[in-house]
Amino acid sequence: MKNIPLPDLYYLENPDLKQLFRIMRISIFLLFFCLFSLMAENSHSQNARVTINRSDAPLESILNEIESQTDYLFIYKEDVNVKMRKSIHVSSKPVAEVLSILLAESSVAYKMAGNHIILTRNAALAAQQQKLGIAGTVTDASGEVLIGVSVLIKGSGQGTVTDLDGNFSLAANMGDILQFSYTGYIPQEIKLKDNHSLSIVLKEDVKSLDEVVVVAYGTQTKRAVTGAMETLDFDKLSDVPVAQFTQKM
Repeated sequence: MKNIPLPDLYYLENPDLKQLFRIMRISIFLLFFCLFSLMAENSHSQNARVTINRSDAPLESILNEIESQTDYLFIYKEDVNVKMRKSIHVSSKPVAEVLSILLAESSVAYKMAGNHIILTRNAALAAQQQKLGIAGTVTDASGEVLIGVSVLIKGSGQGTVTDLDGNFSLAANMGDILQFSYTGYIPQEIKLKDNHSLSIVLKEDVKSLDEVVVVAYGTQTKRAVTGAMETLDFDKLSDVPVAQFTQKM
C-alpha cells in the first residue's frame, strides 16, 4: 500500500473543494470560448468588404448601404453632417478603406470599435472649410465681359469689383449670398454652396437704360443729375445744315 498523508486525502475527498474546482474549470472554458468568439467576430468584421457605386448621393444613404452589406453599425451625433453629398465607386473593398476614401477632405472623422463605427465632427476642419475662396467671371447675355461690376457679400459690406477681364475673387463663407450689380443691368443674387468657379450672366435692364444720362465723368440716372440737362433728338439734328456736330448741338 502507498502511504498517503491524511491532509492530502482530506482535500481530495472534500466535496466543497471538488465543486469549486469544477466551477473554476467551467468558468475558464467559458472565458476562453467568449474570447475566441470575440476575436473571430472582430476578424470577420475587419475583413468585411463592400461594393458601392453611388454618385452625388447623401452620405447618410451610403452609410446605410454599408450597414446593409456588413454587421457594422454607425453611431454619430446631430452635429455630424451626414447630409453632405458624396460619390464613391468601389468593388469588394474593406470597410476601413472605403471610409477613408469616402470621408477624405471632409469634416467627418471615424473610429472603429468592434462592430460599431463612431463618426465625429472635426470642428477645426469644419470651420476651415466654411471659408471659401470664391472666383468667377461676369458677362452680359452676348458673352461680353463686364468691367467694374460690384460684387458684395450681402449684409456684410465686404466685396470687390470685376477687373478688365470681367473676373473677380473674394473670400466668403458657405451659405453667404453674393450680390452682383451694374448700371443698366438687373441685379442678381447667388447663394454659395461650394467653391466652384462662378459664371454670372447679367441681363440688361431696359427700363433703367432709358433713365441713364451720359455726363463728362461717367453715367448717372436722371434723378441724380442736379445741373441743367437737355435731351437731343438725333433725327432732328440730322436736318441742321452745318458742317460740324458741335455746331448742331
